[in-house]
Amino acid sequence: MSTPNDGRKHLVVLAPPLIIYSYRARWRQFANTAGSQWRVTAVVPQARYAAGLGDPVLMACAPESVNNFSLVAVETTTPHNGTYLVKHLRRLLRSHRPTFIFCVHEEGIPALTQMVLWRLLFYRSAKLVYFTMSAFPRRYRVKRFTLREALKWLYFSLTWWVVRAGTDAAVCHYPVIEQELRKAGYRKPVLVQTQYGVDAETFRPNPDTGNRVRKELGLCGTVIGFCGRLVEEKGVWDLLSAAKSLTGEWSLLLVGDGPLRQPIEQWCVENDLHDRIRIVGYVPHGEVQNHFAAMDVFVLGSRDTPTYIDTFPLVVAQAMMTGVPVIGSDGGAIPYQLDDPDLIFPQGDAKSLARKLQAMLDSPDRRQIVGERLRNRALQHFSTTAMNQSFETFLDHLGGSRR
Repeated sequence: MSTPNDGRKHLVVLAPPLIIYSYRARWRQFANTAGSQWRVTAVVPQARYAAGLGDPVLMACAPESVNNFSLVAVETTTPHNGTYLVKHLRRLLRSHRPTFIFCVHEEGIPALTQMVLWRLLFYRSAKLVYFTMSAFPRRYRVKRFTLREALKWLYFSLTWWVVRAGTDAAVCHYPVIEQELRKAGYRKPVLVQTQYGVDAETFRPNPDTGNRVRKELGLCGTVIGFCGRLVEEKGVWDLLSAAKSLTGEWSLLLVGDGPLRQPIEQWCVENDLHDRIRIVGYVPHGEVQNHFAAMDVFVLGSRDTPTYIDTFPLVVAQAMMTGVPVIGSDGGAIPYQLDDPDLIFPQGDAKSLARKLQAMLDSPDRRQIVGERLRNRALQHFSTTAMNQSFETFLDHLGGSRR
């Protein structure tokens, strides 16, 4: 489908997660509130495997068009995010004629390399911005000298060279990633910003909804909340250990599922805490805000590992936007998100977490003050409105076209 040259700037966003309806809210807002100068086309695979909490689920997507926003589903070589290529990419670029391309893929993903090369070969008038969430070094470290390791080193070296030379700018989750980009020689403009942001109208203080959820789940006293995968890396055991030592009336609400669910349920029975702890399992994206509204304090104790860093846990920003005070570990981007050392505890230090939690439980006034301050920070940095404003300014500084 050819897009008319009506004088407006056209942003094409290639991002498989936009197959989920709620994730498109940011780009609908960008297209329809940034003024008449923008059109946005989101490009997603016709089908993709979503890595859920159990076996991956094959998701399909239908086209969408709302005023200045449209969604296009394209054929790909595979439904797997990390290995796919876009079929007929040249035709896509020629027909939509973007001013800017935003490729939400990090280095080493074939679709990003394809976009860099196809843009240079067939549509050089568009500026290309890519998104990365990796906080690890860009240069592949050979573990031992084997043919397989040598081929990996060659592949990642070549793809990094292509991305470094062939993109016009980068967007990344938090400052540590920008530092890694600079260390690896990336000299183009970099914007520190997460992918989707948080809708301030959806995630907001809502006492009525919170009280309803508390009543339905039988939650009493101060409600401590967690939302995410029930895995070791999220520090779930640290939270349980800290909660066990708390005094006063409290309940623990765990939103999410994962391999630790059954061991956690058994632990609750063994420690006689099954009446205080509720595990609600997976909650759809469009309903999770109701559970945040039921929380008095939110905890995320992410742990860094040699292969995992929590580079922007969106649940922290969602809790902040809801006005819930947050206590987090010093893992990944959490210290950047909270920007308050008093709310941070060392990874794996359950005793330190327990002290900070007990202080929150004992002081409703402090919870209110911290919650309001974190909401203001979220509005300024992580709301879709604020992010779109800074993203638009960023694109304007890059310029409208190139030859």
